[in-house]
Amino acid sequence: VTVAHARSLLGRVATLRGDPDAVAAHFGAGLRLHLEIGDSWGLGLDLEWLSALAGARGRHDDAARWMGAADALRERVGISILGIDRD
Repeated sequence: VTVAHARSLLGRVATLRGDPDAVAAHFGAGLRLHLEIGDSWGLGLDLEWLSALAGARGRHDDAARWMGAADALRERVGISILGIDRD
């Protein structure tokens, strides 16, 4: 779990630095690892961050798709938007 979260956090850092290649590499790795280990909370958070990134870049259709995926995942596994409060 730690490596998956670290890759996702590195994706956030790359976002703040404006490095799109690193963003794609880190988020891609984080998403794959979260899927492999079955970490729904981390996967949902990755999807939310990808949605925010797409929205910030004016890619509103992509942002809506990523957030829709995050919402569907949260509903399916019963976690809140931040993974703290349960439905």
